[in-house]
Amino acid sequence: MKLDFDINKKNNLSVIALYGSSGISFVASEVEDVDIDENLLKQMDQRIKIDAKTYVLGTTHTIDFTPKTKLTTLLSFVRSDTHMPVDTMSLIQPNAEWKLVWDEQALEDKYSLYSKIEHRFSYTSLIEAGVKYDFYDVDYLEKSRCLMKWRSLLMLTKKELSVFGVLMRNTGKCNIEVAAHRWFTWDVF
Repeated sequence: MKLDFDINKKNNLSVIALYGSSGISFVASEVEDVDIDENLLKQMDQRIKIDAKTYVLGTTHTIDFTPKTKLTTLLSFVRSDTHMPVDTMSLIQPNAEWKLVWDEQALEDKYSLYSKIEHRFSYTSLIEAGVKYDFYDVDYLEKSRCLMKWRSLLMLTKKELSVFGVLMRNTGKCNIEVAAHRWFTWDVF
């Protein structure tokens, strides 16, 4: 879903929201090509279910200072949430039942702030400069039958800052682009 709002003659606001969900489940013995040892597959079977959800939220604000100069600012949030429980059943034990032996959950978030100012000298040339900031927050968790509480496999927090300036000119015969970028990255584990 995308909504556009003309706040006034020089201000425009756009809001976007997306959601996606997918899932797959299968039993290992019912799949033709399984990457499991054949002897192990004769002793046990696995039931795997994977659920994934994705969320995207964002807003863009544009201010037209003049017909040739504008400021654009974007704020966004993206989340990927995946859950995968693995049930196992012994095929050699009588009256065996499915038991959860492995459970994995991955949660990845990205927050972004991007702002640039752009000035057009003519139809074929422009200059722009801006700042982009990204914040990543990743958490991978696992739970096994032996360890019945969640254990963190990886927790990562990463921040990136990019400062840029670009001069572009189209002479009609070729495009000329001169760019300067500076990235700053720092991780927190």
